[in-house]
Amino acid sequence: MLFVTLTLLFAFLYLPQVAILLFFNGPLAWANAAVLVLSEAAAIITFIAENFMTEDKIVDTFDSVLLEEVEEQPTQLRMHVYSLIASTRELHLSRAGSLDKLGRHHVSPYLRFSLRLTLEFLLELPLNLVPLVGPPLFILLQGYHLGPLAHYRYIQINGLPETQKKKFISLNRWRYWLFGLVHVFLQITPVLSIFFLFTSAVGAALWAVEDQKRMFYGTSEYLSANADAAVERERARGWWGWLRRRGGRGPLG
Repeated sequence: MLFVTLTLLFAFLYLPQVAILLFFNGPLAWANAAVLVLSEAAAIITFIAENFMTEDKIVDTFDSVLLEEVEEQPTQLRMHVYSLIASTRELHLSRAGSLDKLGRHHVSPYLRFSLRLTLEFLLELPLNLVPLVGPPLFILLQGYHLGPLAHYRYIQINGLPETQKKKFISLNRWRYWLFGLVHVFLQITPVLSIFFLFTSAVGAALWAVEDQKRMFYGTSEYLSANADAAVERERARGWWGWLRRRGGRGPLG
């Protein structure tokens, strides 16, 4: 699919887009048209792959990384993460591998088609007509829009309502932008874009684990010297009561 999509787009769209961009970009049209075609290919490949080919595997990758990373953590933290995942799917904790522990879903884990994101992509695509600054600006804006999707699954397993979800995304807006920017750059890499869908899922899951550890210990780093005291302190206060005392900063804060 990768080779077919790239071949067809470059065969039928590259030269026509070069011809159009020559009026706006001059000699830079050849490079800008290549970025434009790669962006279009990335959008098509991502849409097809995530909706019809790999989305279940991407969700499994995210969940299995969560399970794997908390394996050596204190019992309370480990069981909390287990409960988050178990709220949306079956878990078979007696099994050995993290992937083997994952069972069927109680709640659909799949992203729904977003008309807003599609319109944003189409409206921002003409930015590539602007000489020099157009293609980088297009990539920056796409990173801004797509960044929060990295934690779609994380938000889902935390069961956040829409208002809290917006608040948490707002609190992490700049980090999501940087994450999304890297994701977009990786997605326009020829041939490897599907592979990078999985690496992005792994990165998002590792980030989620750090957020859980920060909530548990008060920092994203592993404070082994104070771990026992932190466990007892937070057990006494209550997990979600502690979150409320932090001003509503939940797992994305």
